[in-house]
Amino acid sequence: MFPLVDRAAPFIEDLEPGTPAAKAGLKRGDKILTINSENIASVAHVIEVISASPDKAVQVAVLRGKDTVQMAVTPKKMKRDREKLESNLAELLILHS
Repeated sequence: MFPLVDRAAPFIEDLEPGTPAAKAGLKRGDKILTINSENIASVAHVIEVISASPDKAVQVAVLRGKDTVQMAVTPKKMKRDREKLESNLAELLILHS
């Protein structure tokens, strides 16, 4: 049985080497399903959930091909300014929905 996934869920379009996301094992094409067991519906939702856990590991579940893969990612502490926050998130991983 395959997990049901909203096709509009964000996926990783590109990944910068050496970032927390890359070090945790996230890969290009991974579709983000949940972060800390919370269903993820948009890039804005990813930003919201990750920014609530600076420098703390978050559990991320992604759909990779037909498999669900879980891993811990520790995001860098981000600045509070929304524009800077989005820029810092882009350094972590490039998302597309």
